Amino acid sequence: MVLGFAPRGWWHRPPFLPLPDKAWFAFRMETAYGDPCAIPSRDDFIEYLAWHRAQRQFHKHAVGAR
Repeated sequence: MVLGFAPRGWWHRPPFLPLPDKAWFAFRMETAYGDPCAIPSRDDFIEYLAWHRAQRQFHKHAVGAR
């Protein structure tokens, strides 16, 4: 599960889901799609998850190599 975008302590507040901050999400949608109310396509979301996983693996190995 990708939790890098979820606020700290998300499990303490309803709806008890790791959802990103609304202002952050609106900013990201505006920078990515030109519309703060845009909803990413399923394919874009899957691509993001793959990218995020690759970044975590890269950083994990980069930190371990020091």
